[in-house]
Amino acid sequence: MKGVLISKDKLLPLSIFALAFSILISSFIISRSINNNGTFISHEMSNGFNNLPSNLYKSFNNNTQTKKLEEKSNFNLREAAEYLNISVTDLINTVYNKESKITYVKIHEEYIFNREALDKWVQESDFNM
Repeated sequence: MKGVLISKDKLLPLSIFALAFSILISSFIISRSINNNGTFISHEMSNGFNNLPSNLYKSFNNNTQTKKLEEKSNFNLREAAEYLNISVTDLINTVYNKESKITYVKIHEEYIFNREALDKWVQESDFNM
């Protein structure tokens, strides 16, 4: 069996053809991925614009609730947790922990917290959650 010898004259056009073929394949792959990602990105942007009114409403509602908390002097459990910037579960655990000495009033099953008492408790307490 004889080895195939390719002359230098035929090697150059073959190399150019291989390079051109690889550029075409690469271009095809890149264009497909750009097209797919572009569709994904435009879809997500479209969703963002479509949800803009509801996102603005939620943001406005949260700001309104925060202002209401600042104006209130007494809080229920959820409001007190939000005021203290902790979870409701953490606040319940703090209430049940006698070492915390957090001030509250319990009427039936409702916990009521006074804002001034909470502020004082936060300043004076060395309780760790």
